[in-house]
Amino acid sequence: MARSLSRAIIVLVLVTSATVLTQEPPRQDPPAQQPTFRARVDSVSVDVIVLDRAGKPVTDLKQEEFEIRESNKVQKIETFKLVQTDDGRDGPPLRDILSIQDQQREAANDQNRLFAIFLDDYHVRRTNSLRAREQLSRFVSQLSPRDLVAVSYPLTPAGALTFSRNHDGTAAAIANFEGRKYDYTPRNPFEERYQLQPPELLERMRNELTISGLESLCTFMGSMREGRKTILLVSSPIVSRPRPTGRS
Repeated sequence: MARSLSRAIIVLVLVTSATVLTQEPPRQDPPAQQPTFRARVDSVSVDVIVLDRAGKPVTDLKQEEFEIRESNKVQKIETFKLVQTDDGRDGPPLRDILSIQDQQREAANDQNRLFAIFLDDYHVRRTNSLRAREQLSRFVSQLSPRDLVAVSYPLTPAGALTFSRNHDGTAAAIANFEGRKYDYTPRNPFEERYQLQPPELLERMRNELTISGLESLCTFMGSMREGRKTILLVSSPIVSRPRPTGRS
């Protein structure tokens, strides 16, 4: 019999921030203008898994029995919903995603969590990417079969995202992630068109591509069904200048 988990999904007004998995040490260069991300948050879904002292799910809690605080301030709970599901490990094998129709069906199922991993290779140094991909591979390998994961880069069209529950395959794809900060060697026809441009222009282009790619990903994820959706951003500070002379 499949192991059952009970969780309450609470929707409240709250501001969240992106997850950054890599961070470079602070530099002593003159301050540069940072890009501005503007966002409007209408609601945030929060998963709550409640277990009793014996480790069994508690399934009879009501909305008034929950209290959500941010910075010690009570937040208003707009919607409360109980979802009972199994993690997909003990029951029959879950169906593979082999088509767009499969992806749409599984993504619409609120029993499945959705993860999009945005690998900003333009702004991550190679050494940092090696460390990040090891951590990400371990994270993905620990997800349940019900979790759907997609990997995206700055040049990846949001409509081309492919969600998969083949976590070994996703971990293998993440293992190819290689940071290219200050490395302007073209790797695709689009980059070849601009390879002779000065580094200052290439940096500005990379900034715009990363920001627009992340915005498109957020819009795409926001257009999908309500529920547990997560974007993991792997990046470093975005600046508009090339690497200073004499620094590696």
